[in-house]
Amino acid sequence: QDIILYRLVLSYTQRGGLGTPGTAENTYYLTDPSIAGDDHAQSCFALLGAMREEAQRVYLESRCQMSSSGIECTLQNAPNNSVAVMVKLALVKSLPESPSEEGDHRILPTLLSDNYLTMLPGETSQVHLPMESIELVEQSTQWSCSPDGFIEIL
Repeated sequence: QDIILYRLVLSYTQRGGLGTPGTAENTYYLTDPSIAGDDHAQSCFALLGAMREEAQRVYLESRCQMSSSGIECTLQNAPNNSVAVMVKLALVKSLPESPSEEGDHRILPTLLSDNYLTMLPGETSQVHLPMESIELVEQSTQWSCSPDGFIEIL
């Protein structure tokens, strides 16, 4: 069964001195509309889950740098990659060196300008982590941005 991805982009301008110009973007997935009723909604999620299990993992190029207002991250999906679905960033303490140190190493709460992105091949996205989210980063002398979407405090 096929999944159709479509993106709605809304650009808005300032009128009469009110509002801030900008763009809002949403990505939607369509599946077979011939499935009726509650089964259709369930099949949509099941199909996306099955797609995730079958899909090849997509690695993104990531670059992060500290600015006066927070951390600026640039993510890029290579032109020869497939669509990157549900790209998620996380601010984490140093990741464990061994499986025995498993657990949740995320720093919560972390505010992000965007998360759970869908990125088409060749697409670049910017994500901003405001300073309020990263007081711990300021206290640390080292941090890095990994291709797995982790901003790691060392």
